[in-house]
Amino acid sequence: MDEERKTENTEEKEHAKPVAVVRKVVQRGENITVVPGRTAVPRTTFVRRTTTQSADDHAGKTEENAPAADINDLYASDSDIHTVKDGGTVSEAPRPSLECKYSRVVLIGMPCSGKTSIGRALAASFDYTFYDMDEYIETMAQKTIPEIFAQEDGEAKFRELETKAAKELGKTDKAIIATGGGAVTRDETIEHLRHEGSYVVFVHRSLYNLVTTPPHVMNKRPLFKNTSLEALIATYKFRLPLYRKYSDVEVENDKNREEAVEKIKQIIEK
Repeated sequence: MDEERKTENTEEKEHAKPVAVVRKVVQRGENITVVPGRTAVPRTTFVRRTTTQSADDHAGKTEENAPAADINDLYASDSDIHTVKDGGTVSEAPRPSLECKYSRVVLIGMPCSGKTSIGRALAASFDYTFYDMDEYIETMAQKTIPEIFAQEDGEAKFRELETKAAKELGKTDKAIIATGGGAVTRDETIEHLRHEGSYVVFVHRSLYNLVTTPPHVMNKRPLFKNTSLEALIATYKFRLPLYRKYSDVEVENDKNREEAVEKIKQIIEK
């Protein structure tokens, strides 16, 4: 009778359904799991080897009491990825957002320097809220920027609204703020954005690249609509010292946006 029981137990173990073991990604600590039909982890991602175990072998074992992986087990080779008997492959969980050292990052610079596109990319990377200051002003005033400028003393009214917006945005947390090009022309405005916890980045696009901006793009900025080359150069020369005065760092954006984004991320990431 004992021999028969031992034989039955052996057969049950041999036919036990495999159980996939959840492991940790070493680089950033994300969870990975075995999911049929998902994309495999790239070879450059370091993971513990994925194994299959019987239900009996897996019983009572958890990630906390599992033995540490040998250094040779930390690389997911093609053979490691396809060890699951049911045909599943290793799938990497979404990477957590990066951590920023600052409560808010403020982008300053000339119009058409790329502040908005860079700001959106940074906000996505750090899971921060993105604020375009011009859009914020339009919401406050219930008017478009061109409509505000079209009023009597339009620019003066716009600057007042800009100061009010800066005061509100300067109190935000986990925010990326793209300012208008003229935010530095009023001390009160820019100082509201330089509260403790803020980091100001001057996104610098060279004068050559600014003056070669297509007219249909530049004309979207009220102050630069149908502006002359001389006026644009004069504005650049007047504002350049102010951008450098109020910024914590200067980042060029003359080649491509991705390069500028990566430079800023390296500076502000924890």
